[in-house]
Amino acid sequence: MAFGIAMAAGQAQGQLRADEVLVIYDSRSADSKAVAEYYAGSAAVPGGVGNIHGARAGVQTFDLATSGQPLAPPGDISYPNFDNLIRNPIRTYLLNTNQVQTIRCLVTTKGMPHRVQDSTNPGAGDDPNALIAEYSNSDANMASVDTELTLLWISLDQGEAGGSADSRSDGVIQNPYWQLSTPIRTTINTNNRTGKVFSVSGVGPTWVPAGSIGSASRLSAGDLYLVSRLDGPTVADVRGIINRGANIHYNTGTMVTLLDESASNGIADAGANNELDNSASGFPLLRDADDYEITRDELLADRRFAATFTMYNSATGASQFFVGPRLSWSSGILVPQPVVLLATYGSNHAGRPTTTTGMAADTIYGTSFNYPSGAIF
Repeated sequence: MAFGIAMAAGQAQGQLRADEVLVIYDSRSADSKAVAEYYAGSAAVPGGVGNIHGARAGVQTFDLATSGQPLAPPGDISYPNFDNLIRNPIRTYLLNTNQVQTIRCLVTTKGMPHRVQDSTNPGAGDDPNALIAEYSNSDANMASVDTELTLLWISLDQGEAGGSADSRSDGVIQNPYWQLSTPIRTTINTNNRTGKVFSVSGVGPTWVPAGSIGSASRLSAGDLYLVSRLDGPTVADVRGIINRGANIHYNTGTMVTLLDESASNGIADAGANNELDNSASGFPLLRDADDYEITRDELLADRRFAATFTMYNSATGASQFFVGPRLSWSSGILVPQPVVLLATYGSNHAGRPTTTTGMAADTIYGTSFNYPSGAIF
């Protein structure tokens, strides 16, 4: 998304160069290869359909098939297989091509796995009760593949044996890039392979970067890779996403942002409370602010946006759920305008409407809105 905005605005300060981006694909997966070729161009993806210039020609590419490891199919992947089939081959490629510090962004592709399974309870990611039990024991180490790749050079699962906080894959790691306005390519990454030290806090747990600020052993923003994914239900969908991201224009007079909260007091509270967007339960060191209300207030105060650009609702009940005109609803707040940002509690909203044919909103409401190019959900 940032890539598309930057293109529309011209060469932005701090924008990643094409050669700082590594597109990761597997030529044994037709979808993965097709997406990589469409984005990077045929010259960078041998064996493709050919004659495709590429949406961003000049990016680097790495074919996992050349690693000698088996294909990692889409869906879930165990932690050992994530290490062996994805993480370690990328490490080896960057070392062998001397690009450990050159590459700043990793881009995964359709056809690759999405989620690393929990080591002791592989199905916990789909079972809320099991997930809570793992979390309460400080032993929840399921994760998205893309999130784990941000810390490519840290072997997060080292020491993992099913115990409480026995590896840094359990719980979460406090993000040193959080709240910084510095472009990632300007951060210092010369120590991204140096071992890092952490202190541990609370249930979960939260791993907090430790050591002297500025020291090689303290996790810093430059040690992280940005990670993005080119994915969708079909290859055609992914191509559409890439195309729409190249020419973004937001009309602040006719388009809207939707902030659909639920069971909130509507106030930007200074401290944490029980609202879903303002809770510090479990990971208090990661709480920032009362997110929906802060976003609402900052948009309303920003003179680039008309007041009608921002639509906020904090009420509960099916009649208080934002819905779009592409489906017919029995209740809800109809938003006919194009939606540039949809932030919603989704299935966590207290009260969900149904369509006039009786379908619940849980998984389909997002398809009911009109979206301009570059919309964010």
